[in-house]
Amino acid sequence: LKEGTKITSGRLTGNIQTETADKRKVITAAANIDNLKGAVAEKTISLSQPVAAQARITSDKAGTKFETLRLSAAFAEIICTGTKELLKYDATIDIAGLQSELGRFINLGPYQMAGSLTGDGQVSIQKNKISASGKSACKNLRLTSQNVTAAEPQADIDFALNIQPYDNIISIDFLNTKTSFGQVSLKDSV
Repeated sequence: LKEGTKITSGRLTGNIQTETADKRKVITAAANIDNLKGAVAEKTISLSQPVAAQARITSDKAGTKFETLRLSAAFAEIICTGTKELLKYDATIDIAGLQSELGRFINLGPYQMAGSLTGDGQVSIQKNKISASGKSACKNLRLTSQNVTAAEPQADIDFALNIQPYDNIISIDFLNTKTSFGQVSLKDSV
């Protein structure tokens, strides 16, 4: 949070329902943050729209399945499905909207940002390793500060990597980036 930020009001609501159907347990949950307001250096700040989360999780002898995990806000939507062993994701983020909404509460640095970021892929979480693969696209990225502006009309990234958090190791199976000013490819890197 920005130094001196005070949350002055807001409402967190939610509900959780559980049931057993067809020999499996089902959890359905929803939560919303509405009217989040605060103050920074005597200036009133607020989120323009609610932040909402929904989940539907099932469990049976075969394991736990995330049928839907969804987070939505004025600046982003992230949807996940699958299991903890293989969770698929799809995300869309409005970068200017993210800065406009969250930048009121969190220090995101000296740059003004614009553009959109989309991505989809999958994450596998195991005891000693996290694996991720997917693709992302950043369109009309623009970073502006007092004296500098950087812009990229289209950047595409494909990746597959493994993280061993207890050993502090990140191994990159591949990372391919393609931008208007060039391409970078990494393969089998640690």
